[in-house]
Amino acid sequence: SVGEHFRGNRCINCMCHSSENLYHYRETSLLRAADDFYPDEPAAQPVHLAHVSYNSLFLGEIGHVDWDMFTSTHSDAHMHAAARAVGGCPIYVSDQPGEHDFDLLRTLVLPDGTALLARHAGRPTRDVLFSDVN
Repeated sequence: SVGEHFRGNRCINCMCHSSENLYHYRETSLLRAADDFYPDEPAAQPVHLAHVSYNSLFLGEIGHVDWDMFTSTHSDAHMHAAARAVGGCPIYVSDQPGEHDFDLLRTLVLPDGTALLARHAGRPTRDVLFSDVN
């Protein structure tokens, strides 16, 4: 169904970590790497970024990781923007219409508006790979 109705691989696999999903990434290879972005939970922000980077170790080898959206006016927006800039993932925001931090968003693109995309998914560095991130 996805191959027929979402031509060009334009479907994000959310909640895609189950084994049966692993066999269908040929048709839909954009993979949500963690749970949702929860803007109203301050403690969830660094945990979200830790989860997407650690999950990208595995998922980045079999598909294109998606680190979820963020809002450019959120109190942790700079942290989220920096993470996505090196995350090897699409960068998109869920700002309310007219409520954008354009200064921040401009840091994510080249002067002509194009965005660079890392060749591989962002991952934890070796020095923290087996560390407790909490």
